Formats: sequence, C-alpha cells, structure tokens
Amino acid sequence: MSPGWWSPGAMPNERDAARVAEACKLAPVTTALLLVDHGSRRAEANEQLRCMADLVRHLAGRDAIVVHAHIELAPPDMAEGFATCAAAGATHVVVVPYFLFAGRHATEDIPRLARDAAEQVGVSHEVTGPLGVHAAIAGVVLERAGLNPRRSLPDDAPACSGSVEGCQAPYCSARHSA
Repeated sequence: MSPGWWSPGAMPNERDAARVAEACKLAPVTTALLLVDHGSRRAEANEQLRCMADLVRHLAGRDAIVVHAHIELAPPDMAEGFATCAAAGATHVVVVPYFLFAGRHATEDIPRLARDAAEQVGVSHEVTGPLGVHAAIAGVVLERAGLNPRRSLPDDAPACSGSVEGCQAPYCSARHSA
C-alpha cells in the first residue's frame, strides 16, 4: 500500500508552550484548537495525538494555536492544555474531541472539563462535536484496507437517521435535506 498524503518527517516538531508562543508572535493569533482524546497508559498511543496536533498545526499555518491534551491517564490533561493555549496568547479555545462518535466522554466529560479549565485560565471556549461521519474518514477506512474509492459522494448520502450528533450534512441524508 502506498503511503498516505502526509509524511511524519514533514511535520513541525513544536513540543512545548514556549515554542508555540514564540511561533505565534509572528502573527497575532487569539484562537486555539485543543485536540482532546481519552489518554492511554501506552506512550505510543499518546504520541499519536501529539503527532496529529503537529499535523493540524502544520496545515493551519499561522491561523491557529494547536495544542493537545488527554482526559485522563497521561499528561498533559485538559487543564494543562488550556493553560498552554492561554500562555500562547489564546483568548478563545475550540476544543475538538478526538473521538469518532458522540459517547459519554465527547458529550459530557469533555464539555465539563473544558468549562472548568476555561474558567480557571480566563478564556472563552466552545466544544465541537466528535469527528463523526465524514467522507474524509471513509477515505481513510478505504486507504487502510488497501482500497480506492470507486464512487464520489452522491447528492443524497447513504441512509442515516440524522439523530447522531456527529453525523453532519452533506454526509447525512436526513440533515442534508433539512
């Protein structure tokens, strides 16, 4: 199977708040993205979120401060993530649950922890939905299986009840027609 569209060697290696803050001095940025996953006892699993944050940071360029955190089991936790965002100059933090679907962590724990952490450091915040149903994720599924997409996304996406928070138009036929 051919490698994906990105290469880990091409990603920046900014690992601490001081370097993030220094990079942000180039252009005033007041919005931060905080990618949050569960956290793991396995260091390799936690490293994957840091790598994703590096990739998002690279793609965003100077448009956003990008930081990662875990709910539990590994540092940095969400309070540390918010503190890093604030130290880098953020006044607003967009928390992105790095979960596929709208389970308890994404819908209850992360919003509660974000509210507490934002209050502690004095920034505004919002919490997005989880990654959910998205054509890009379907593409990754096919890539991992060694397959190529044979069709483009139809105007009326495959049947979905529309009751799932992470399912968004145009990938959800129920929400797309609304």
